[in-house]
Amino acid sequence: MHRAHRIRRRSRASTVAALLIAALMLTPALAGCGDDEETASTGPSPGESPATAIPSPATTGATSPPAPSPAPVDVETMSEEELATASGDAVEEATVAAESAAGAADAAAADGTVSEDEADAVTNAVQDAEQLVEYAEDVLAAYAEQYGAYAVESLAELDEIAASLATIADDLDELLALASQMSAGAAEAAGQIEAAAAQARAAADAAAQQAETWRAQLGAARALWEAAALDTAPTDVASSRAGALQSAGIYLQSLGDTLRGDVLSAQELQSIYQTSANAVASLEAQGGRLADLGAQLESLTGRLAAGQLPQVKAELPQVEALFP
Repeated sequence: MHRAHRIRRRSRASTVAALLIAALMLTPALAGCGDDEETASTGPSPGESPATAIPSPATTGATSPPAPSPAPVDVETMSEEELATASGDAVEEATVAAESAAGAADAAAADGTVSEDEADAVTNAVQDAEQLVEYAEDVLAAYAEQYGAYAVESLAELDEIAASLATIADDLDELLALASQMSAGAAEAAGQIEAAAAQARAAADAAAQQAETWRAQLGAARALWEAAALDTAPTDVASSRAGALQSAGIYLQSLGDTLRGDVLSAQELQSIYQTSANAVASLEAQGGRLADLGAQLESLTGRLAAGQLPQVKAELPQVEALFP
C-alpha cells in the first residue's frame, strides 16, 4: 500500500507532539539495533527535553555504516530559516541513508544468494533509512504548519519532496521483504532486490534535488518578505494622540491573538502588516515619544515578516509595556 504524501498543516500542539514521538521512536529503534551486550541505549541528559535531545544512532552492524544523526528539532524555539535548514538537513540525511540501504542490497544480491549476515546488514540499513525518512517527513510537516504562511509559493515543492520520501519508504519496505525472501532461499528475488534498490536510489536522488531547489527558492524569497511587509501603505492614520495609541493597541492585540492561535495564515500576516502600517504612521504623525514607539512597532513587524516568531513572542510583552 502506498503511503499518503501530501503535507497537511496541523495545530502547533500536534506538531510538537509528533516530533516528540518521532524523537522517542527514533532513538531506541536505531540505538538498539546492535547486540544488547555491546550497545547500551542512552536517553537525554538530566534536564534535557527528549524533543530537543536526539542521540546519534549507533552502528547497526559490521557491514553497515552508522546511520546519520538527526539534527535536534524544537519547533517552538526555531525561526523560519532555522526550521527550513533543519528540514533540508533531515531530507539530506534520509536520502543518504536510503542510498546506503540500496548499496547494501546491491552488494547482498550481487552473487545471487544472500547469507544470514548479508540479510541482517540489509535489514539494519533499511530500518535505519526508514526511521530517518519518517523523521524527515515529520520535520517537513512541522515547517509547513509553522511557517507555511510565509512560503506559500513553495508549498508545492514541499509536497513533491514528501511524495519522493513516501516513494523511498515504499521501496525500502519492498527491499526489506525481498531480503527476507532471499535469506530463506528464494534466489529469484536477487533481480527484484536490484530493481527495488534502483528505485529507492532514484527516489532518493529526486528528493535530494527537490530539497536543494526548495532551499534556493526560499533563500531568494526570504530576502523580499521583510521589505514587502514594511512597504505596506497605511490606510487609516489617526490625527490625535488618543487615536494613535488606540491604533497601536489594535496592532498589539491583533499580533498577540495571532501568535496565540493554532495556525498562522497568510491572510493573518497581511492583516497584521496593515494594522502595523496604520499604527506606525499614526504614531509617527504625533512625533516625539510616540514616534519612537512607532519605530519599536516597525521593528517588531520586521522580525515577524522575517519569520522570527520566537523572537517576536519574546519581545511582544516588552513592547506592550512601553505603551501607557
